Amino acid sequence: MANANTDPLSDERIRELTDDPEARFEFLVDRGVIVERDDGTVDATSAFEDERAVYVDSYKDSSDEEFRETVASLFGLTPARAEKRIQDLELTRWEIASFLALRGALDVDLPTDLELQLAEMVAAVGEASPVPPSLPDLGDDEYRAFLDDHDHAVLFVFQQGCDPCDAMKAELDAVRESVADDVAFAGLDGDEVPEFRREFEITVAPTTLLFVDGDRVEEREGYCAAEDLVDLVDETITAAGH
Repeated sequence: MANANTDPLSDERIRELTDDPEARFEFLVDRGVIVERDDGTVDATSAFEDERAVYVDSYKDSSDEEFRETVASLFGLTPARAEKRIQDLELTRWEIASFLALRGALDVDLPTDLELQLAEMVAAVGEASPVPPSLPDLGDDEYRAFLDDHDHAVLFVFQQGCDPCDAMKAELDAVRESVADDVAFAGLDGDEVPEFRREFEITVAPTTLLFVDGDRVEEREGYCAAEDLVDLVDETITAAGH
């Protein structure tokens, strides 16, 4: 007997899924990708999360060039067209990991555009921001206003599944307690801020950026120990005439 997941879908069913978000949601539930709890919350199933974790681990540390090559290979595009696809759709590593995991979980041929619609839906399920709750979580439409509002600011670029990021986050409370009160801290999800990364040429997570009067005055890539970060903030702010 054939696996139900491998049965081809009719053209009518594909059109329904393409046009109706509710139909896509029910489809993902039926296929064991997501589950709706009794309290109304929605989660990815443990089986799907295990599958997605493999791809997240594979792509979490990929450079922009490697990510572009992945998208080019997946969709049969030139690197230039892959870059345009990434920008137009604001594709993230998390979404591509969800896309690839979904292909394996569904095991059925679907139009690429429909696969992307389904991946976008499932990418929104189970995704927790890598920015800790103690920090403002800034998006591309928010970071400039934050910098305008704070003369002295420290921004961290974090990423899902990033061990050095997690190590830095564990030390943030100690850092914040050791620097001047008027130094503002915030974080950004590196996969969700393509404009910020382009403006400041960010290619590594974690990256720490220090700003004075809205201008970047210092930057450190990779893990930065708490005591080193405190010294860096103090030296930078003092040099700026704090």
